[in-house]
Amino acid sequence: MDTNHIAQVLQDKKLRKHLNTKINRQFKTCRYIGDIVISEDEYILLKAYLCSICRKYLNTSERYITSPIFAVALVQIGIHKYDGRFWPHVEREIGMELPGSYQKWIGRSFYKTLEKYNKYKVAENEMMNNILLHCFITNYYASDLFDFVFAYYQIDLERDLTSNSKEMRDYLMQSMASGENTARAYKIKKHTSDAVAFNTRGCKIRVGKILRFMDNALFYGLFPRTSQNRIAQLFCRWADESKKFDQAKKAIAGLTKRGEKRYSAPYLRYNGSQNRFELVLPPQYIHLATNEELPNLHWKIAFSNVEKTLEAEPENCVTGCKTQIISDIYIPSDNIFDSIRIELIKNDAEIIHKFTNIRAACIRFFDNNWELIHYTDALPIGDAFAFTHTEDALYTDSDAVYNCEYLNGLNLYSMELIKGDIIRLPDGRALPVGSALEDGLLKNNLKNGVYVMREGVKYPVFSAVPSIYFRMSPTQERGTLIRINAKKYRFDIAKAVKCNTQDKTDEYGYILKLSDYIKTDGIFHVNIDIPNSRKANDYSFAVINQFDYKYEDAPFIYKKEGKITFSGAGMILGDEHSEHIANNSFVFRIDPDIDYLPFTYKTANENLALHVYLPAFKWKFDDGAWHTEKPEEIWHAEFPKMIYLKFPDDTVCLDMPPLMTDDNEDAEYSIKVEKNKEKHLFVCDTRKMLSWFGFEDIIRPLSLHFESISFVFLRVITRCFLANSECQIVEDRPNRKLWFKSSIIGFSDCVADLYLDGILIAEKVEVKANGFKLSIPFTSGKYRIEYFEADEEDDFGAPDYRLFDTKECNYKNTKDLSGKIIQIVSVTERRQKGSIFSSPEYILRGNVTVSSIQAIPNEIDSFTGVLSCDTLTLLQVKVTFENPNNTKVGTLYFWSDEEDGYIEFMYDKIEGILVLSEDENTSSSEAKNRYLVLYEDSYYYNFRIK
Repeated sequence: MDTNHIAQVLQDKKLRKHLNTKINRQFKTCRYIGDIVISEDEYILLKAYLCSICRKYLNTSERYITSPIFAVALVQIGIHKYDGRFWPHVEREIGMELPGSYQKWIGRSFYKTLEKYNKYKVAENEMMNNILLHCFITNYYASDLFDFVFAYYQIDLERDLTSNSKEMRDYLMQSMASGENTARAYKIKKHTSDAVAFNTRGCKIRVGKILRFMDNALFYGLFPRTSQNRIAQLFCRWADESKKFDQAKKAIAGLTKRGEKRYSAPYLRYNGSQNRFELVLPPQYIHLATNEELPNLHWKIAFSNVEKTLEAEPENCVTGCKTQIISDIYIPSDNIFDSIRIELIKNDAEIIHKFTNIRAACIRFFDNNWELIHYTDALPIGDAFAFTHTEDALYTDSDAVYNCEYLNGLNLYSMELIKGDIIRLPDGRALPVGSALEDGLLKNNLKNGVYVMREGVKYPVFSAVPSIYFRMSPTQERGTLIRINAKKYRFDIAKAVKCNTQDKTDEYGYILKLSDYIKTDGIFHVNIDIPNSRKANDYSFAVINQFDYKYEDAPFIYKKEGKITFSGAGMILGDEHSEHIANNSFVFRIDPDIDYLPFTYKTANENLALHVYLPAFKWKFDDGAWHTEKPEEIWHAEFPKMIYLKFPDDTVCLDMPPLMTDDNEDAEYSIKVEKNKEKHLFVCDTRKMLSWFGFEDIIRPLSLHFESISFVFLRVITRCFLANSECQIVEDRPNRKLWFKSSIIGFSDCVADLYLDGILIAEKVEVKANGFKLSIPFTSGKYRIEYFEADEEDDFGAPDYRLFDTKECNYKNTKDLSGKIIQIVSVTERRQKGSIFSSPEYILRGNVTVSSIQAIPNEIDSFTGVLSCDTLTLLQVKVTFENPNNTKVGTLYFWSDEEDGYIEFMYDKIEGILVLSEDENTSSSEAKNRYLVLYEDSYYYNFRIK
């Protein structure tokens, strides 16, 4: 570091006062002394303070001292320099030798300070460890800590933070507290393990935040780069340099979701290459005590009359061990419908895991990876396969099943499942797709996001005539009446599917195909009149056969326009919000106040007014207007009380990166919001978010995690900062001011201290939006500007200021005449106002020059110099330019000891020279005509700069 800068810092009384105030304020409340944020300049002052204390006390018999500043200085040296050695670094940092007795005095004084302020401490004789404990982690060993935590994240948690349960967090703390003496935690140095032992809760929180950093960086590319917290900055450096982290980023590149599907319990799958069914035993985590060796593990599997025992090979992880995956346990085709029981046994006696049985069933469903689908009331949407016994059959009234074949002595069904499909199982039960079966219209042909509007009523749109599901007793079949628009029909069991409901009532489920009654497009009202039923089975809907639509590049996030294309037999008409381009395709502008685009569908008999949902991201704050553009950065004090969002998904998670300095175990930096289905928007109360801001991060990014996409939504500015990276000093010569330009982001009251060559020349100057201007000499030199924002008041009610940035700039006066020579050419009489005559000019004979030019302090565009000519001895003179942009014209004075100041020259018209006074031998009448007194308001000089 520049020695001149160090000298300037050591002389800076304001910085010293600010540092003392900050330490005395924060020392009482901080858990670790290293949590007090210290800048580079403050570190210089702390080392100087420590040096002065050591020189003052260590050669005397003075008692031990207790000093927060002393303690902070020692901890900061540990943070910056400890690499396995401590005292040699202290000696180098303070520039003096510290024999053993000196070190003892320092260690004892530090311990006494910890005692007085009730801080964490180990034994009194562990002098260095007491200091290092309060570092939590030193800069040198930070990479080891991040490597250790990343191994836990990768191996123990398998990159899934939902696995980081309270139990797992406790195990992690146990491993960290055991420290470098164990094989699993050898990267955790003693000072960190001490910190964990004395503040397990706080360390658990800190490590949890580091895990969040890793998760956000790996999957979302979000790094806490704007944070001023030391741990956050060290994490960013580690992430940039770590090969393991880089490999992990490449491994998950392109994934839209967090890796592959993970199983915690055993499951069944079909191996197509081997043409057989297999049981898969996923990795299982087992906690081990410190230095406990790997146990003997084995699996116990039982189905039908078969029982198998398999060895489970464990491998070490950070907090215990994990079994390896076993994926080739053969299950005969005849047994895949049996109940399968599985246990994991430790050391031949202890049951570590006893899993829920794979229950017996008449059918097994598999996903498109041929892995067993677990379901309760509904099947998931997507491609699926099902196996049944050859004597059993699978039925559906839709196109869900597109193939059936004989394989391995079983029936294999290939299916494409969409929401609303009904699958009838061999045991007679009806199993819906997407959601549990409910009374009403089946939704397999429902077109989401569109409705027909007529006379203020909304009608859902189906691309094919839907079916209706309802329940009744078989005794009610004969009297049931069906009404469709103005027509009546008796219920015909031959046109319905009767399903076993598998409940304790005498009711059955009935699926009535309305396609047997409805043959055209249009709006329909259906009533199922069941005898002795109190339920009104009334349903209204619109049918547009083969209707569909598709948006291009939806959903629209921060877009101004979009494109939609319709399919179907009818003609589509748009309105003023859209423009038809071709083949039922339209382009449209995205209006923040329009949620549904209006179109008209022309059928053979009538026109249907369509309203199609516009899947665009929209937002508004409090009672403001809706927006679709990206929001600007927002000042923390102006953060809205409510945020309203519109988006196609049903849930959203709003979060910010964690604050490392927040030791509240219950602190959450994420809230999950469900969509208000009535208002079709997300209503986000932000009161919980106000505690997420802090001051350690300049900008806090608020991210939105929808089910389908994640992105940074809003950047919250927590404190002022400079937008311009470099200092800029501009001359405002017409107003005779120097302009120190800046652009401050933030809305706190800001002031600045100004230094010239290390000397304070202006203090707590108000800084406006474009900087500040001062009426000071245009003195060339090195300027330093320290920017402060208003902080909370001090103990005496006076305003306190927090330093937020420092800029340095070398300025050179554009009119600086150092090293130049001014030649005085002539003197011109000022022209009288309204005169039609030209002003007389008086030429100076000989070479009249001013050299050794220097700017005059506290004056602008005025200089002193030495005048030399053939007719006068060397004179000290003053030159002032009348116009700062015109150095050709000005005034000239010489120094008079008699007058103790600068006075005007006289001009001898006969000799054509400058003189100091009249010739004594000249008569008064002659002198009056011969000499001109060159008053400023009557004459000006003409200069030539060389």
